[in-house]
Amino acid sequence: MPSRVGYVKQFVNIGQAANELIKDRNDASKLIDDDEFYRMDSNGNNYSLAKHQSTTSAYWSLQSSYISKYLMENSSYTDVNYNFRGLGSRTFLEELASVKYFVCKDKTNYPPYGFSYKGSTKNYLNENVYLYENKNALPLGYTYDHYLLSSDYENMTVVQRQQAMLQGVLIPDDESLKVSELLINTTPVYNNQSVEYDFKTNENIITKTNKIIVKKPKEKLVLKLKNPVKACELYLQFDKLNFKSLNSKDYNIVKILASSNKKRSFVNHYTPTSHVTHGRTNYLLNLYYDEKSRDEITITFYVPGIYEFNSLDVIAQSMKDYENQVKALKQNVLENVEITTNKIEGAISLDTSKLLCLSVPYSKGWTAYVDGQKAEIIRTNTMYMGLLLDKGKHTIELKYCTPI
Repeated sequence: MPSRVGYVKQFVNIGQAANELIKDRNDASKLIDDDEFYRMDSNGNNYSLAKHQSTTSAYWSLQSSYISKYLMENSSYTDVNYNFRGLGSRTFLEELASVKYFVCKDKTNYPPYGFSYKGSTKNYLNENVYLYENKNALPLGYTYDHYLLSSDYENMTVVQRQQAMLQGVLIPDDESLKVSELLINTTPVYNNQSVEYDFKTNENIITKTNKIIVKKPKEKLVLKLKNPVKACELYLQFDKLNFKSLNSKDYNIVKILASSNKKRSFVNHYTPTSHVTHGRTNYLLNLYYDEKSRDEITITFYVPGIYEFNSLDVIAQSMKDYENQVKALKQNVLENVEITTNKIEGAISLDTSKLLCLSVPYSKGWTAYVDGQKAEIIRTNTMYMGLLLDKGKHTIELKYCTPI
């Protein structure tokens, strides 16, 4: 093979791009023996498109606005609004999305609560790939007997929202009349707590009220928790983050990394000078679930500057009622699911009237049929689809045609 120089040197061997796109998840899928529908957690670009596998990521400029809205209102990290890279490994959001398998290739990626180790393999680069399975996974179609309104949801905090959607299905206010005839309006119970802390600074970091001044790149700020926490999913939350440079240099992207007990998470804050800025200023960094005690969080600021915010909060999310809430949603589920080109079919048996939530992104292109009769699709949990069903046995069919 002749040597490559100049521009040609930038090219890769045939097949390498395809292998890079599907690596890890494609290899991990070989460990899965599952004939039913399942979704994999994914933070890669368009693995789902390349392998026809349901995941939690997509890279496409014509995405539904409801997906972006859901991710924004739940502070589920994504770089830009045309590139969705997973759900931040947030347990509640993964559950609502029917995620059954989690894939990672190193120990710095941690599965959400309830995921257990299933096996490991090697990818085409001979790197280790690990597979975890969600013992609490919700299927493609699960059911609610309670609901909550968008107007109430909008007044909740981000962490309250994720808990509320496991207790009642979120519906637009203008759907309340028909939904209230069959379901009960819920009053959510929350199991999160705010954690107080003190700053531990150095000569290159100055903390003031709602402001952190960072003098050098990659400086670290330690938050010492006044009361250590354990057996919880731990979050660091910025509200209304704004960045100002200390000099005349413009920064398009500002990276912030948080870590605790070696578990870490990062965000890229896009400034107004970035060509892909989307106005996002609220961030929730997931430091994962840990049974062990944690007494501090370290924040690394990659860019020097002034970081202003309305609040910087540490939140501990307990899993106290999580499994029981999931079990309630799994009492009646869509069974015998068949997914073919532009069509989803299944059957369900109900002992009382409920709303069937399908963890499929809402689109006007879908048409639903219940027992052969056309039925109204209700947009639920901001980005998913729902069908109101009476007590009894039903056949469900959904057909898709790209809307005009």
